[in-house]
Amino acid sequence: NAFNALSGVTAVATTKATLSSVGLGSVQFQLQGSNLPPETPITVSATINNTSDLAPLAQAINAQSGTTGITAVADKTGKLVLTQADGDDIKILNMNVTGGLTGATMVGEDAVTPVTFQPATGGTATPPTSDIAIAVGGKVALNSAAGFTLTSTDTTGTLITGGSQGSALS
Repeated sequence: NAFNALSGVTAVATTKATLSSVGLGSVQFQLQGSNLPPETPITVSATINNTSDLAPLAQAINAQSGTTGITAVADKTGKLVLTQADGDDIKILNMNVTGGLTGATMVGEDAVTPVTFQPATGGTATPPTSDIAIAVGGKVALNSAAGFTLTSTDTTGTLITGGSQGSALS
């Protein structure tokens, strides 16, 4: 956005992830958003008594939103939408997957396949729960009142597949 006056293009970054299929019981993990290292991730704990109501988990996450920048909204179907409005990654670390997160899934806004929190047989997670982490990256929307072309010299295709993409106005 530093070149908005010159280019007429603005960029807006956001990160969204949906957590679902959370089971009954205790849920505990560390959450990281805008509290990037070397800051310590925030520990979030909640007890889920109804799999269709993740409000206790949303309340625990929202209580830390001033530190992480992550907010949570629970619906009545057992889904929890996490949002990091500045586009920082949403990271869940050191999960207690033997409790309410066993079998839960998390999917990023544009992802096709959700990631399942699944311990190995016998209730022991592999790798150990202290090593389990899931990160969801954000997306950047480029906006302009006029058309623009985005080009890249990235030859690996990690930024833009095919080297350049033009905008379309409708």
